[in-house]
Amino acid sequence: MNYYILKPKESINRTVSPWYNVCNVVIEYYIQAFDERDARIMAAKDSGEEGVDVWLSPDYTNCREVDYVTDGDRSKIILRNVREEI
Repeated sequence: MNYYILKPKESINRTVSPWYNVCNVVIEYYIQAFDERDARIMAAKDSGEEGVDVWLSPDYTNCREVDYVTDGDRSKIILRNVREEI
């Protein structure tokens, strides 16, 4: 298993992005998962008003492996960063 960080891409035009002008959106995840696909699915299932699709699509988000877990046996969200106000 690995740890992954998922964030919106810096290159996204902020005025048309799913994170612009909405509240209760997740802007970052730190996830323990088997692979990138698993990490993206977990993020999508937990998404806020930004929607499910942005976490599944590499067009909107980066998913970077940051560490390897030797004792993990299941996928889980370790941390999520939520913006609750505009």
